Amino acid sequence: KSAGGAPSLQISRVNFRNVKLALKNIPLAPLQGEISLAKDGTLQKASLRTSDGKLSAQVAGKDKQFEVTLSAKGWQLPIGPELMFDYLDAKAVANRDGMQVNNIDAKLYGGSAKGTAVIKWDKGWGFSGDFDVTGMDLAPVVVIFARNFVANGTLNSKGRYTLQAQTLDKLFDAARVDNSFTVNKGSLNNMDLTRALQAPSKDGVRGGKTLFDEFSGNLSFNDGHYQFRDLRLVSGPLSATGNADISPEKILVGRVNVELKSKATFVKNSFTVSGNLNDLV
Repeated sequence: KSAGGAPSLQISRVNFRNVKLALKNIPLAPLQGEISLAKDGTLQKASLRTSDGKLSAQVAGKDKQFEVTLSAKGWQLPIGPELMFDYLDAKAVANRDGMQVNNIDAKLYGGSAKGTAVIKWDKGWGFSGDFDVTGMDLAPVVVIFARNFVANGTLNSKGRYTLQAQTLDKLFDAARVDNSFTVNKGSLNNMDLTRALQAPSKDGVRGGKTLFDEFSGNLSFNDGHYQFRDLRLVSGPLSATGNADISPEKILVGRVNVELKSKATFVKNSFTVSGNLNDLV
């Protein structure tokens, strides 16, 4: 501005490419795009995208806020669990303190996900919201969270999550997730409930597989601990209920009640289940 206060130079548009945003321990692809400024120098609109074309954003300034549309394709989370999105669309409203994401629509692992989120960055980082997942292939998701355990089926789940940290790279270190889930037409490896019921051993039963028509329950994750409650498994004439806990070291401790009921027979028993995820007894 000149001495009189009137702007001596007005910039209405900025084009940029190969801009690298450095965040501690967070790899990000270089950015390119265009920014349009109003006559008073405030942001009017912006179009941003990563150089690999996997993530883009459209931003429009409105009443000291910003309307944001995010789109992603073949994109993996840069921090936290290595979730890969076939595509993701989100609409949000942002200000200086954070962002309200009102609609998230995504496809991943053969299923779909919808949700909302509230992101805060005024005092450290906060991330909270809800999700609703339908028709997701369970097997590749289990590998991300528990590499030594094999399970498959079609997952449906609803829940809420909360993440808080002073720095963005630590955001997933103290994550909390509470959800209910149902898995249809699948199996659990390293656990043969039918053999344990029909041929119990004082040394326990190892290995095998349990097929199921439906497996459901409630899961809470906090500070590296998994708590499974109100578990229920149905596999033809076999049914089971129980609870289980998994430590950050991936050691499982649980108890299960199993019944095998048919016209010809009725057998039931109660078992403890324990050990490393790839060597359950």
